[in-house]
Amino acid sequence: MNVNVSNTEPTSTPRPATLSEADIALMHKSLGQGLSGFARQGDIVELHKRIGEKFEKLPPEIFALGQDHRESVLARIDALETSLNSLEAALRIELPPLLTRTITETTQQAAPRRRGVFLKFLLVLLFAGGGLILGAIYHAPIMEILTRLPGYLSF
Repeated sequence: MNVNVSNTEPTSTPRPATLSEADIALMHKSLGQGLSGFARQGDIVELHKRIGEKFEKLPPEIFALGQDHRESVLARIDALETSLNSLEAALRIELPPLLTRTITETTQQAAPRRRGVFLKFLLVLLFAGGGLILGAIYHAPIMEILTRLPGYLSF
């Protein structure tokens, strides 16, 4: 058994192309009529001239309209640039004070109240001071009660 591994077709001489009688008759009929079925070079030149004449006859208002449209678009773009520049300037002037005011208001609202902590500290000092003063004034009677107290208490 012989296997072709190279994936190539066996070489053979190509046969010459042959035309049928119907193909030959169709070609003879087309050539016999001359070039009337095909566009001639003169027809193409004539068509080109007619197209050029049509463009020359176009009214100049069409070109002026295009120019006016272009100028109006440019004017609108200039107006847009001007308004954008003024908006940028307004932002540069107005934005920093607005931001600083907003940030200070927000931080003041969110800040913990130090007054409450200070008041608590002051109350603790007041009670401690009051206790010291009362202890200094009533030291003698308190000591006398404390010396008698162990006799009354029995654990």
